[in-house]
Amino acid sequence: MCQCVDDANDKIHLFFCSLVTEKALQQKGRIKSKKEQQIDAMTNAQVVDELKTKRLPTFGTLAERKERLKKHHGKFDQNTWI
Repeated sequence: MCQCVDDANDKIHLFFCSLVTEKALQQKGRIKSKKEQQIDAMTNAQVVDELKTKRLPTFGTLAERKERLKKHHGKFDQNTWI
């Protein structure tokens, strides 16, 4: 919730705070979608280098490596980002 001082317009204030929060969550989702697209566009060597930089395991197929990298960036499963 918002840390603002209580005033006579609490309902209006809460409405605007919820809009700001919703907009921030939408922007966060867009950023992660861009990161997912960047990972999907990477070559095998780029994925391995990125995994090594992040000190993650580099074994498996290219798809498994990309999924591991996506999980590192906050992805729970194939359809949901946190």
